[in-house]
Amino acid sequence: MSHIPYQLLPDGYFRWLYKGDQPYHKPFFEDDIRRFRSLPENRHPYQSLSSPESLIEWASQIEAPPPAALIFHVSRCGSTLLGQALAEDEQQIVLPEVPLLDELLRANAGPLLFTSVISLLSKKRTGHETHSWIKLDSWHLFYYEQLRAAFPQVPFILLCREPAPVFASHRRQRGIQAVPGMLPAALFGWQQEEVMHWQQDLYLARLLEKYYRQIHHILQKDAHSTLLHYQPSLRPMLEQLFSCCGITPTDILLEKMVARGAKNAKHPHELFREAPVLEKIPEYLAPAEAAYLQLRIK
Repeated sequence: MSHIPYQLLPDGYFRWLYKGDQPYHKPFFEDDIRRFRSLPENRHPYQSLSSPESLIEWASQIEAPPPAALIFHVSRCGSTLLGQALAEDEQQIVLPEVPLLDELLRANAGPLLFTSVISLLSKKRTGHETHSWIKLDSWHLFYYEQLRAAFPQVPFILLCREPAPVFASHRRQRGIQAVPGMLPAALFGWQQEEVMHWQQDLYLARLLEKYYRQIHHILQKDAHSTLLHYQPSLRPMLEQLFSCCGITPTDILLEKMVARGAKNAKHPHELFREAPVLEKIPEYLAPAEAAYLQLRIK
């Protein structure tokens, strides 16, 4: 299949995009979508659409590798670099923060539709692919129940990092999760009206506390979930990841992945540099620090 679904329309239909034999290799899936949209086959006035029923039927007819794991994270904690390292292996298909998956979660789509989309996106290209890895958006921690219903036995990796560097990173360049009003307040148990009165840094600090407490909640109830702490060196993170997923990479492949870790996750032509830390920890970050400490002692 040379096309992939990439957008859920308000009427429930799916918009498709021609990708040909192109592999995924960008740090974020939306960047690959932009790349595919520039292909000549996508420069015509007609759109490829399908019903959910057709999508499910087509997904049942293709060969796709099984998901090795779903990777949850608190943002700015090495998840993008981890995904890029995994993509160094041509036998692995990495789906990093796919916009369509976010649309399906927000629409409360059923498990079959979700798994069908994953299968279509991870269709074997060379025939040698062995696993797919789904790296989620950070707020998908709060869609845990939906995702577990879709993938009952698949390992859930919960990637975590202490709040101060995450907080500092968003201060320099905020993701949408760090801006009040960009995500539904109800997703985090808040009222939209109260959130809009919070100063941005206070909102971010409270959001991080919510993230850590949700990770703690998942770990307590889910035997197929694993906590993975950020480390400056990629090797121990990769080794733990592969171990909990029952995968044994070759030494050569592991070295290749570790070498990718020396480069910037979002700009692979640049060397990785640790970001400056906060000179002073704000008082309103203390609850997030306390919630993270609970995870450190697990």
